[in-house]
Amino acid sequence: MTTRHGEQLSLIIDDHGVRHLFVADSCGFDAPGWELVLDPDDAERLAEMLTQRRRVHELNGDRGR
Repeated sequence: MTTRHGEQLSLIIDDHGVRHLFVADSCGFDAPGWELVLDPDDAERLAEMLTQRRRVHELNGDRGR
């Protein structure tokens, strides 16, 4: 995926369920700038953190803000 700021992100899930989150190097190289390795539990906690603010807005009736 490409963020609104132009950063390239990719996610690979290996055969053991481990998630590998890659951020592309901003210099245009094919190699990732960095890799974050997440066990399934870590990935779930990260997903909860990323969606928590949206859930609060939905509960408050502030959709779209």
